Amino acid sequence: MKNKVIISGLLLCATIGGGCAKKSEIVAPQVQAPIPQVEKTTEIPNTNTSATTPTETAAPTLKPATKLIPKPVQKPVINTKPTPAYQIVNIYATGMSPKIIAVFEGDGVTWINKDQTNHAIRSDNALLWDSGNIPAGGKYSHVFPATGTYTYSDGTNQAKGTVVVNARPK
Repeated sequence: MKNKVIISGLLLCATIGGGCAKKSEIVAPQVQAPIPQVEKTTEIPNTNTSATTPTETAAPTLKPATKLIPKPVQKPVINTKPTPAYQIVNIYATGMSPKIIAVFEGDGVTWINKDQTNHAIRSDNALLWDSGNIPAGGKYSHVFPATGTYTYSDGTNQAKGTVVVNARPK
């Protein structure tokens, strides 16, 4: 291809101007070859102080894999019984307040001693509950699991009261 360019250039010069230049003066254009790209590498110094020869490489120490044991899924605890609600009955030297109270089955009554002396609340129906001595400012609670009417007495002043237990609405 270079030869064709030089020859055609000579012919053109010879035709137009009777010879532009001598053959020795004609210089073919220089085509530069692309310069290959060389990657720079940085040598990292060996900091391994173990007794290895240059041809040996130290194998990394592998730790055994930890076996993952899935935790068992805990099923939620569903409380089918509602948390008892408590109604309050105050104990005074003159008696109970209120004297009659109504609760739903599974709910309870809390008696609070508002007197300065001890009081004891006991069921009249086959001794279903007995508070023992409730000191001044003290409390006693009882849950009623079944429907019915329950009467009780205060062993100190013979005051009486009634708890009416109704079926829980569905």
